[in-house]
Amino acid sequence: METQQQPTTPTPWSNELEKAVDALEALSDELNDRFPERAEFINCMLNALVSKQHVLSVGPPGVGKSAITNLLAMAIIKDDGASFKTWSYQFNKFVTPDEVFGPMSIKAFEMDVVKRNPKNMLPEADLAVFEEVFKSNSATLNSVLGALNERVWFQEGQSCKIPLRSALMNSNELPSKNEGLAAVVDRIPQKIWVDKVRMKESFESILFTSPEKRNEPLTNTITVKQLDLIYEWAKTLKFVVLAQHALWDIRETVNDQDIYISDRRIQAGFELCKVQALRRCVVFRESDLKVMMADLQPLANVFWNELAEKENVSRIVEKFSQPWKQDLDDANELLTEAFEHLRCIKLKTAKTEESVQVIQKVNMVEVNVKRIEESYPEAKTELLKIERFCKTIKSECEKVVMPWLS
Repeated sequence: METQQQPTTPTPWSNELEKAVDALEALSDELNDRFPERAEFINCMLNALVSKQHVLSVGPPGVGKSAITNLLAMAIIKDDGASFKTWSYQFNKFVTPDEVFGPMSIKAFEMDVVKRNPKNMLPEADLAVFEEVFKSNSATLNSVLGALNERVWFQEGQSCKIPLRSALMNSNELPSKNEGLAAVVDRIPQKIWVDKVRMKESFESILFTSPEKRNEPLTNTITVKQLDLIYEWAKTLKFVVLAQHALWDIRETVNDQDIYISDRRIQAGFELCKVQALRRCVVFRESDLKVMMADLQPLANVFWNELAEKENVSRIVEKFSQPWKQDLDDANELLTEAFEHLRCIKLKTAKTEESVQVIQKVNMVEVNVKRIEESYPEAKTELLKIERFCKTIKSECEKVVMPWLS
């Protein structure tokens, strides 16, 4: 007798897209294994590479920003089989455009022609790293505006295209408003604060892993063709109505705080949300390719200008993109209390009413979980963790609480 094959749910994307997103997630996992507490920065870099955007990382030196960028560049394979070409430069106040675009050609100058030699300079780079970028002078930094936004530079009076996909700008501080760099900063949609590690496990990981081991080339790779494929699919995604309302609420609330966000950065933020949404849908094999409220999280790194605004913007984005967050926090608190009551029961120090409270609290959490799931389907990943916690406590209840009550 032949076994009947179970029908598979068709997915709206191609096998090529699935492979591309899986390759991107494999890179993310490998980098997170090597660099603890850098998940947000790594996610920013990956989304920027997909959407051809730039990232500004602010924070102390020696926290892995450049190392992650260099490893990513080596892991991206071009159509000709070569790795991404990286241009990296340490900026200071004396840097001139010659050090960015290449020196002037003396031969051409003798013939009254202004021409640069761009070999191994920014115009030939696929990925650029600007170290201590805001220690440079405004004249040199403003000369890269065309390269960052339109991906062009000027040679012999002509506008020439460059292959630059993304740029990472590292700095210990943000520029002041009177330095004339507002146009440069506005062309870098994502800004992220990267600090030293805080957790003991992260500290031990750094302590017991040699720099040579951490900087070895990644075993996983992704092709430019795959990055482009992800981006092309991401651009087709639409925002669900709730996400559209949340976008407006976020923008208006940020505006009410006197934080200026240009239309260019808002548009760039939308693109990042679409990339984040597509990654989620493919990873969890969700057939409904739409941008949900939870996919608006990248805006937390787009809608601030100064470090003093960062925490406030993060709270605003979380409030409107994850309105269920407070309910989840309350549920976790109830379950933690229930677990503590269980511990007291095991130690035989609990009162009878505490035993009843264990069951009541778990039941209350389950009702709330069902309500949140019906209102916000995109919260299901976080709800799964709470549901597992509920099952664990219920299982313990059967062993401990019921005999106690009887």
